[in-house]
Amino acid sequence: MKGDKIFVKEWHRRAARAIFNQIRKEIGEKFTISVGGESGSGKSEIALALKEMLENHGLPTGILQADDYFIYMSQVCDTLRRKCIDLVGPGEVKLDFIDCHLRSFKQGAMDIYKPVAVYKEARFEREIMPVKDLRVLIAEGTYCTLLDFADKRVFINRDFHDTIEDRRARGRDLIDEFTEKILEIEHKVIREHKQKAQIIVCKNGTIQT
Repeated sequence: MKGDKIFVKEWHRRAARAIFNQIRKEIGEKFTISVGGESGSGKSEIALALKEMLENHGLPTGILQADDYFIYMSQVCDTLRRKCIDLVGPGEVKLDFIDCHLRSFKQGAMDIYKPVAVYKEARFEREIMPVKDLRVLIAEGTYCTLLDFADKRVFINRDFHDTIEDRRARGRDLIDEFTEKILEIEHKVIREHKQKAQIIVCKNGTIQT
């Protein structure tokens, strides 16, 4: 997403190192990873730190952000949610489109034609993402643990109470009573996803497998 603020902290790098050490021997010619978890849990930061770690070891890596694959921009999503809170959930994201891109990458595609959310202008663009020379493709987003074409699924085990300061630092949404209600719904939905993951990131950046 254009205009997003990502602040990588030491615990994100600690988690990335642990994930890398766990998967390094499994990475083949084309390898895909999903990073899922609740809003503000550190998905973008860990994905970026992991990308840097992989590339430092000679493994060119790309990132797909699920924020680019929402059906509506976040500003519009907020309006629709306030009209019908039952809309909150995986159905807000084109997960099948992300899966299609992961599959294309694994099948040797040269490029991916993908959406890009321009947050400040509340609109989507399209871009061509070259993937021919990449070895790893990471998909990160709230519901990415549900993706079918991820070779390794990472789940970040932090909830709203753990992440509120990080969310405020990124400044992407107002933390009001309605937002807290949305996050409670997300929590109930996403906590079931943890069982689908092979790697769980704990609050201090260590992992469980």
